Amino acid sequence: KYDEARDEKNEWNWAGVMASVRHECPLCGHVTLDTTQGRRGMASRGRYEIESGAQPIAGNVSFTWSAQSVWWIAWADMVVEWLKANEEKRRGNTEPLKQFRQKRLAQSWSDEQESPEINLTAGDYHLADYGDGQSIDGEAKRLMAVDRQRDHFWAVCRAWRSDGSSRLIWCGKVLTEEQLRQIQQRLKVHDKLTFMDAQYDTGLTYACCARWNWTALHGSGRKSFQHSVGNKMVDKLYSPVKDAAAPTGGRARYIFWANEGVKDRFAQLRAMGSPVWEYGLDTPKDYLKQIVAEAKREVVDKFTKTIQRRYVRIHRDNHMGDCEAM
Repeated sequence: KYDEARDEKNEWNWAGVMASVRHECPLCGHVTLDTTQGRRGMASRGRYEIESGAQPIAGNVSFTWSAQSVWWIAWADMVVEWLKANEEKRRGNTEPLKQFRQKRLAQSWSDEQESPEINLTAGDYHLADYGDGQSIDGEAKRLMAVDRQRDHFWAVCRAWRSDGSSRLIWCGKVLTEEQLRQIQQRLKVHDKLTFMDAQYDTGLTYACCARWNWTALHGSGRKSFQHSVGNKMVDKLYSPVKDAAAPTGGRARYIFWANEGVKDRFAQLRAMGSPVWEYGLDTPKDYLKQIVAEAKREVVDKFTKTIQRRYVRIHRDNHMGDCEAM
């Protein structure tokens, strides 16, 4: 056990937490302090036992033990590792917790059972408040992202502040390119900050972007892209801006973005919720379903045959989730 020691900002007081770590017997309540003597004494009195309900294969015996029974590993270090892993889980990253459960506690792991719980709570505002392009307080940039389908589009508009917080302004299904243009102009989104996914029917997307001066986006499996900043190269989650000829004439501007890294960041922002990452009280249900339509799972890479963690669909429609990532 440990005490939840926090400071005035509600952040962990790690020294206080570590000093409070101890073992309490669930039967008699005896307390063993986190000292070399205490841990060594418990380890020397330990024994292997068959768990209730265990059904081992005849002729086979196997044992597991957690790092809690290894006397030279301080319990305080394990508690800090556990708390930090759970903080990461709330941000959408379950890998540290998986490593802790498997390597420290010798327990099994299930992605489905251990995925971070997603609790969506609306901000205290309505999308209708910004229906004619009104600015949010402290607004720095406003972006609109569009996911192209065969005969329609899905789009999301979000306004951002300089501190990284944001509000959803508009979202929904759109039938024509001309309607997209009308919505973009009504919401007062800059042409260059209107983005369209170019993975599906790249030619049509380039033509559309060349016509309206929008920016095409390509999702990529790369982890990062290098940018020249002054005299050094810096890695970012998106590529430098490029341009290509559109099939109907003119040039289309396009950018690559790192799919996994960007979606990790989106998951972290979504987990933070209001007031950092907000959506309105009148947000359509389709939006709320689509932004949780993907989860990170272990998959086998078709080229390297290695196991990797990637985002996969767990529900059919993920269009507005993709727009939020874009």
